[in-house]
Parts: sequence; C-alpha cells; structure tokens
Amino acid sequence: MNILATNKEGFLDVMMVEELGLSSDDESPFINSLVTFFAFGLFGLMPLLPFVVAKGQDLPWKNMYVWVAAILTAFFLFILGFSKSLIVLSKWYWSGLEAIFIGALSAGAAYGVGAAFNSINSS
Repeated sequence: MNILATNKEGFLDVMMVEELGLSSDDESPFINSLVTFFAFGLFGLMPLLPFVVAKGQDLPWKNMYVWVAAILTAFFLFILGFSKSLIVLSKWYWSGLEAIFIGALSAGAAYGVGAAFNSINSS
C-alpha cells in the first residue's frame, strides 16, 4: 500500500480497476461513436423484425406480432446488457436485467406520453 501511495497515477489506476471495475484504457471517441451508431441501428431494428417479415410474406396482421416483437426486444435488451457486463466487469445477469428494466421503463414512458397527447387531441 505504501508503494502505491507514492505513485499517484498507479494508485488511481488500481482503484479504478479493483474498486470501481473501470478500465483506464485510452479510447477513441470516433470508434466509440461508430460502435454506438451500429449497435443502436442493429438493436433498434430487432423489434421491427416480425413486422418486416410478416409484411414481406404477406401474412395477415395480428396481435401476435406485437408479442413476438416484445419478446425479441426483451431478448436483445438482455444481450445488450450482457455485452455491457463484459466491458464494465459487472455480473452478466444483473446487467441483462437492468437493460430490460430500463427498456421497459422507457417504453412505458413513451406509451404514457403518447396516450397523454392522444387524450389532449381527442378533446
């Protein structure tokens, strides 16, 4: 501990990795933005997949596609959380559940705002 205390930068690196689970690697903002863009595009298309396939196959529109889209969304949110756990060194199942929870909260908020605007426009 005394050796680490004399080297401030080394001490901070150890604290970041051991206690906070963070990495001190130098990262490129450009690469990070590209990864974010493509991940958002890929994961954002997954809930639309059942509707695209149904439309392409001329299948009748049913409520089943909404449920399939919801299940696909939860699955891919879990995969996204799992992927995050590999980077931030957290437990994979908590990260997956956290991503599903945040996604559900976001969907609920979006639905609530849409319902509120719909009731305003209806009156």
